[in-house]
Amino acid sequence: MRPVNRVLSAICGILVAVGSPQVASAATEGESSTQLVRLGMKSSCWSVTGAKASVATADASTTLAVAAQATSSSQLLEVSAGTTSECTAPVSPGHRYTVASSYSSTAWLHPVLYIYSAGTGWKNWWSDGYVSPAKNQDRFALTTPPVPPKVTSLALRFLGQGSIKVSLEKPTVQDLGSVEVIGMPGELKISTSFDTSKRLVTNEYAYWNSSRTDAISSPTWEMTSGSLYSSSGSGYTGPINAGSPGPQSLRYTNSAVFRLNTRDYGFGDVAVGFQLNVADLTSTAKTPAVAWDGVHIWLRYQSQYSLYYASVARRDGRVVIKKKCPGGPSNDGTYYELSNEFAGYPIALNDWTKVAASVRNNPDGTVTITMTRNDEALLSATDSGIGCPAIVSPGAVGIRGDNARFRFKKFTVASS
Repeated sequence: MRPVNRVLSAICGILVAVGSPQVASAATEGESSTQLVRLGMKSSCWSVTGAKASVATADASTTLAVAAQATSSSQLLEVSAGTTSECTAPVSPGHRYTVASSYSSTAWLHPVLYIYSAGTGWKNWWSDGYVSPAKNQDRFALTTPPVPPKVTSLALRFLGQGSIKVSLEKPTVQDLGSVEVIGMPGELKISTSFDTSKRLVTNEYAYWNSSRTDAISSPTWEMTSGSLYSSSGSGYTGPINAGSPGPQSLRYTNSAVFRLNTRDYGFGDVAVGFQLNVADLTSTAKTPAVAWDGVHIWLRYQSQYSLYYASVARRDGRVVIKKKCPGGPSNDGTYYELSNEFAGYPIALNDWTKVAASVRNNPDGTVTITMTRNDEALLSATDSGIGCPAIVSPGAVGIRGDNARFRFKKFTVASS
């Protein structure tokens, strides 16, 4: 696959915002269905608007050829699939799909997916940037967010400008199955996935050197400390050490202090959940072992000085909900316990565990945070302004790690 507007091949861990086509999609987690549906390839299934054009099928079942000439270089060309059942693919609400095809083109193309429901008819739905010109058969793939309720069909169109010749070969629609929402099953806001290759998604170098061309930034995640990789369909801390990472985290990851949050700061009343696998707990000369080493979920993250967090996997086997307020001895902040610490919840190393935490504003101005593990409610705490005013404004969400080498997958955010 060649470069696109947001280079698809470089996107490893991507946040998918349901119903928001401007956010990039992700590669699959390697746990998807193998069901493939071919899009209709008959010439009668396709049409071109905005140009003098010809449409032909070199092979009635596999290949489509389009030649189009716009009347001006700025005129928009649209190559659309028909809306009959033989030209579209059936889809199920709540499922994600990958639409893929080999292609060649003489110009940049903008693939767009559109969907059908009885109530609204056909409408544009999902796009993921442009695919570049390709002399020989190259490949593109679009992985969608969960299909909205009541949608039954999906079709493909391309947008382009000027004079273009396009060839598509064997376009397919693959059902990736439904998205598992871990934690409170509200309306899904986002879901993430990671590809199966090991590569750097982003790191603290990119955060602190965002203007440099060698920075590896993510459209979804940002890190003030540590490194995030994709590996075997999950997000991964990499080896645990303490040292300043370079652009590619080749020598050091600094993931002994792992601080990952979403770029989106618009999450208010939500539940954050994911599957967690802790490989081991360690320490470094700069980060000696402490009782609270492990993994924690961030909620209402305003900054590294103002946030809520739920400790879901600690070295000492305790669970607790805390708030950080600006000012104090802990990296210019102070932590306040909103719940008691409860023992008896040790980390099951090298085992996948469902962890989740939710946050919700109350009518009286307080904020309630709840934590679950393996779908069991463990703790609930209400902040009435302990240490500083309750954090009622939306914020980012994320994951904090301390001296913990771990993986995570199926990161979801749903309304609570």
